[in-house]
Amino acid sequence: ILGFLANNPVTVNDVEVKSGFLGAMLLGVAAGYLVKWMKKWKVSKTIKTILPILIIPTISVFILGLIYIYVVATPLAFLMNGLTSIMSSLNGSSAILLAVFIGLFGEVDMGGPITKSVSMFTLALMNEGIYEPNGMFRIAVAIPPIGIFLATLFFKKKFTEGDRDAAVAAGIMGCIGITEGAIPFVVSDMKRILPSTMIGTAVGCVIGAIGNVKCYVPHGGFVVLPVVDNKLWFIAAIIIGSLVTALILGFLKPALEETPAKKKNKSQVADLTKEKA
Repeated sequence: ILGFLANNPVTVNDVEVKSGFLGAMLLGVAAGYLVKWMKKWKVSKTIKTILPILIIPTISVFILGLIYIYVVATPLAFLMNGLTSIMSSLNGSSAILLAVFIGLFGEVDMGGPITKSVSMFTLALMNEGIYEPNGMFRIAVAIPPIGIFLATLFFKKKFTEGDRDAAVAAGIMGCIGITEGAIPFVVSDMKRILPSTMIGTAVGCVIGAIGNVKCYVPHGGFVVLPVVDNKLWFIAAIIIGSLVTALILGFLKPALEETPAKKKNKSQVADLTKEKA
């Protein structure tokens, strides 16, 4: 109900205002804390049975609805309109700066809270008819897992057999817009994986900005090609960003150390060669 309220105009002082994404996000957080507090109320057993299904929803919507309409709707609407206006006017260097921002931070936690925040930002702009930031972000989601897969393909001696097998699955996930396939690699080698993926996604997003890529759905990877404007730029952005990720990762990652068993076998082979000589 509160989300609906935020995304539809309400009249405040004879002026219609709509706060959109920012209002809905704020109301959602506020509702969570208010309900958490209300659940701690000490009430009789009779009232306790209807507390979660009638009293809490009614009171929380009533209180937060009044606060929203009479206190926060106008400033939030002002902020949202200003943000939409700025995004609508982005072009040239300003669009590239936004692309760099989305590329560096859009996938920094591989689908975690920061990623979700950037995603919500692009979805809010979609609601206002601005699709370029979503196009950039949907490029970004595919690059980390595909880039890691390519790195294991190009630099086999720097990854274990288990890494290479896992990277195949991660690469497939990247193609269908699921970044989370890269998480195990980040956990195991954050100091090398993160710089590689962040730079690669930034490059991909910049290419998407230059090509004016637009995506009309809240998903990414190659599977959304039917609903993407400037498809060749979209494909090129993902491929080039992934290649950049792979090359940087290959440069940063050291070769695997030989196990004692392998070293022993090599030493035995050398000794036998000397004896034969």
